Amino acid sequence: MKIWWIFLLSALPVLGGVQYVETMPPARHPELVYWFWHSNTLANAQYLRDVDNMASNSAYTMALLTERGVDFYDYDKMHEPFAQTVRAAHQHHLKVGLQLWEFWSPMQGRTADVTKAQLGLNVDQAQALVSEGEVVLDAAGHANYSVTCTNGRASRPFHSEALKVFAFRKTAEGYYAENSLMDITSSVKTTGS
Repeated sequence: MKIWWIFLLSALPVLGGVQYVETMPPARHPELVYWFWHSNTLANAQYLRDVDNMASNSAYTMALLTERGVDFYDYDKMHEPFAQTVRAAHQHHLKVGLQLWEFWSPMQGRTADVTKAQLGLNVDQAQALVSEGEVVLDAAGHANYSVTCTNGRASRPFHSEALKVFAFRKTAEGYYAENSLMDITSSVKTTGS
């Protein structure tokens, strides 16, 4: 059985004793917030006050801008607010990410029948969603496995690939026999997108 320990209270050595802190600063990962941009976010540059508020009153270290009624594809309108937001965030040592919905954003009435070539995207510019699963091999060591993109809402991926595939002898739920783990990614045949 795996046991994960999470320490909520940290003791840091200081001159003359121990100093207790209520929270741990993020070590290798950001504290994320999804920042929904509505039309009122643009009114009177509210986004700049929002950045100040995040920097002063939260533990967030990265904000992901996501559209809710604002068309992020309206480049002429959105360029300056984005530029101002990034400048203000960086002054406060905050990171900013931009979540772009599909090119067929409902804001533009585009259709979902858009290919990756029409989008002009390559895999490095796309959001990656990783799915995993487990299947039992037959006596010949073969299996068919199908998985769909999870947490991708109704989106269909324009590219799919097997990242890693392992074979192992399972001994119990969550356990496998020592020295039985084999990387068989090179033996996998992927069909479909």
